Amino acid sequence: MHKEFLPTLSILMEAKDKLDTEIMGKTAYMIFGLNLRSFILPDKEICDSYLQNIINLTQNLLKANEHYRKYILEENLVIKEFREKNLKDSNINVNLTINPISLLTEIEGLLTQLKAGLDTLAVSLNPILGLNLNGWHTEKNRSGAKVLKSLDNLSADLKIGVKPLYNFIEKNIEWLSYIVKLRDMPIHHGGIKSIIPILYDYQTTKVFPQKIVHSQGFGDTEKIEMFLLRTIIEMTDFFHTVIVLSLQPRAHGLKVIPDIVGGIHSYSWGIPQP
Repeated sequence: MHKEFLPTLSILMEAKDKLDTEIMGKTAYMIFGLNLRSFILPDKEICDSYLQNIINLTQNLLKANEHYRKYILEENLVIKEFREKNLKDSNINVNLTINPISLLTEIEGLLTQLKAGLDTLAVSLNPILGLNLNGWHTEKNRSGAKVLKSLDNLSADLKIGVKPLYNFIEKNIEWLSYIVKLRDMPIHHGGIKSIIPILYDYQTTKVFPQKIVHSQGFGDTEKIEMFLLRTIIEMTDFFHTVIVLSLQPRAHGLKVIPDIVGGIHSYSWGIPQP
């Protein structure tokens, strides 16, 4: 273990929920358990820089989850107050809606953290694969296209080793582009236009939470709460798989082998079973 990273890791260990623990286990803790200095990144300065990138993207995922927790608390409060306020007014004879800034702020903050994590993920590939990326950039509306182009320009021998990584990113590029497009909407278009506001039904006095109308091919209308949670989980798994697939071509035939000890994920190098 690198002693200079212990203070940061101690902060990361302060998991607030099960998803925090899963995020850390599949990113920072996994990497610190693989002993990269031994045979992948022997140069201490380069290895330390790589480890810091992994810590940074782990923190991006943890911050996204913090936005999710705040969103849940705030939405529950908004719904309660919105219903109580409208119940007091007997003259209401139409459905009412609200789209609180407090909720939009958490949604936008969560998506921003995921995009920041993607940028750091791209940079983390540089020392492992000899690339020169400075972010997870979009080309022709395909987020990550420049990463694929860089992988395609590797030497013939290394290109064979990174083929699983290339195929995995290619498989997910449309989904990634959709998430990044949602993140960009508040910046370039004033907000995410596909969000359905909180609705008060005056006839039933029920309040319905925010929803998002997904673009074609990305699912049906979904509660924002469910969309945010699902996206964090899926992005965590994406980061994890990209990290693993980027390391394995440099591991002399070894694979990252998962194990579960006491309900906690751990990873080590091993010989893949035929």
